[in-house]
Amino acid sequence: HILITHYDADHKGAPTSLDSYNSKSSIFDCDNQTNNKPFVDFETKEYQFQRLWPLEIKKANYDTSTFKNRESLTSKQRNDNSCVIKVTHKDSQTSILFSGDITYKVERQLVAKHYQGVIDLKSDIMLSPHHGSGYSSTLPYLYAVKPSIVIHDSGYNNRFGFPKESVIKRYARYKVKQLNTGNHGQVIINLERYNGQDKNHGSSVYTRLNSWIPFWKKQNPFSFHGQIR
Repeated sequence: HILITHYDADHKGAPTSLDSYNSKSSIFDCDNQTNNKPFVDFETKEYQFQRLWPLEIKKANYDTSTFKNRESLTSKQRNDNSCVIKVTHKDSQTSILFSGDITYKVERQLVAKHYQGVIDLKSDIMLSPHHGSGYSSTLPYLYAVKPSIVIHDSGYNNRFGFPKESVIKRYARYKVKQLNTGNHGQVIINLERYNGQDKNHGSSVYTRLNSWIPFWKKQNPFSFHGQIR
């Protein structure tokens, strides 16, 4: 399955990126404004997929006018239009929360819905909202999710400074293990069968960086790390 949280270029990719997938792939769209399938909660033999946001937008007391026309949305409005998806491995009950680019405004509403029992934010692993932006990952949100691992999806030495130092400290405050794709490269999560004893609920996390770097690229005399990134 391919999950597109929203339509910023760094999340949806170019149109040709979607064309490269075969017809067997399921591409879901949060609010069904394209020809893709509308995202509704569904299950497979091994996984459960839940959409936590947008969740009954009118009842969430959110300004629905910002959801009507993607082309007219500002960058911040598009961010808060992100789909928040929770994926749970049934056997191990290990869960991963994809938060897209939501800001503290949506986090605040999700936390309220969590404590009202409407949704369950609690997840073992989380992708940090908006790549570790300083306007996201608020303490109430982290406390509600209670992740053991957080992945900051950010580029190496990116111009935005993601993840922000303040955000890194927030996760450190709750002793959450942090992985940064800019430093660790590809992150692979293997959800194994829960044996009743593994405190991480059977989750195994691997990182992969520089596995197939050409010889010439490793020999960078201008890098303190000895290679070109």
